Amino acid sequence: MRWFWFALLVTSLATAAQAQLRHGPRLGLGLATRSTGFMQQTGIPKPGILAGWGVDIPLKAGLKLMTDLLYVNKGSASRNVYVKENYIYYLNYAELPLMLKLDTDKKDGGFFISVGLYGAYLLRSRFLHTLDGRVIHDIKYDLSESTDRFDYGAGFGFGLEGRRMSFEVRGESGLSFFDPVLRFRNTMYAIHAAYRFPGRKTISDRPIPATEEIPTDEE
Repeated sequence: MRWFWFALLVTSLATAAQAQLRHGPRLGLGLATRSTGFMQQTGIPKPGILAGWGVDIPLKAGLKLMTDLLYVNKGSASRNVYVKENYIYYLNYAELPLMLKLDTDKKDGGFFISVGLYGAYLLRSRFLHTLDGRVIHDIKYDLSESTDRFDYGAGFGFGLEGRRMSFEVRGESGLSFFDPVLRFRNTMYAIHAAYRFPGRKTISDRPIPATEEIPTDEE
C-alpha cells in the first residue's frame, strides 16, 4: 500500500508538470482529538504535524481545487488529573484532501474560504498509557492484517493567499469511526502554510514581441 501512495504522489507531480499547474510543499501544525459526532470534541487535543506536496487546479475565475498528498499526525489524549494517569493514541495517516478554494473577490490572491472532503489511510498506530510518569503500556499495533485502516471526512477553512505563499486555518472531522466499539471519530484543527511554484507559461501565454517595419527603397 505504501507503493500506491508513492505512485499517486509521482503521478500527481507529473500531471502538474504536464498541465503546467501551480504545485509545491505544504506544512502545518495541528491539534488532533476524538469526537463522538461532527466536531463534538470529547478528548484532550494532541499536538501533531502535517507535511506533503500539493497541486492547485484552476476551475474558473476565483475558484480552484486544492489537492495534497499529506503525512498527518492524528490521535487523541485523555488524562485523569487526580492520579496523573494519561492515555494517548497516536494515529499517523497518509491523507488526500480535495478542497474547493473560493476567492472572495473572484481574483487570485487575497482572502479565501475552503470546503471539501478527505480520504486517509492509516500507516502507523500506537497506544501509550502512563501513570504518575511511569509507562504502564506502550503498544505499537501490527496493522498488516487489519482491514479497517481507511478514514474519510469533511473539512472547511479560511485563509490568506499571496503570490507564492498561502496561510490557512482548517478544521477536519471524520465521518467514519477509527474505534468502532467506542464510536470515536478523528477531529483535527490545523494551521497550514503552503508554497506554490509558479506554473510555466505556454507559448500562447507569452507576449508576442513587436516587430519593426523594414524600410523599403521607395521610402
